[in-house]
Amino acid sequence: MATKKTKEELLNFMESTYTALIDIRTTDEYDKRHIPGSINKEATTLLNNIDELSKFKTIVCICNHGHKRSQQAADTLISAGLNNIYYLEGGVDGWFQ
Repeated sequence: MATKKTKEELLNFMESTYTALIDIRTTDEYDKRHIPGSINKEATTLLNNIDELSKFKTIVCICNHGHKRSQQAADTLISAGLNNIYYLEGGVDGWFQ
């Protein structure tokens, strides 16, 4: 099961490791508002992008609220054999509060 990271933990973590912020929401959701530097890869396409995603040392999955969707996406990547996978607590909404 994936581990959550708070915004503060993520900011500290990103200073010391090559981290990809993967926004797993739909393109429409992403276009409305997203965390700067995040990459939009819809949850339904994650497994199609395993080779691309595997180059990152650490991946943090992001959704609107940082619960079900991002946790499921992170668990999917872990099940596919990737390591150092997290999800952002509070998601995009929490980031901008």
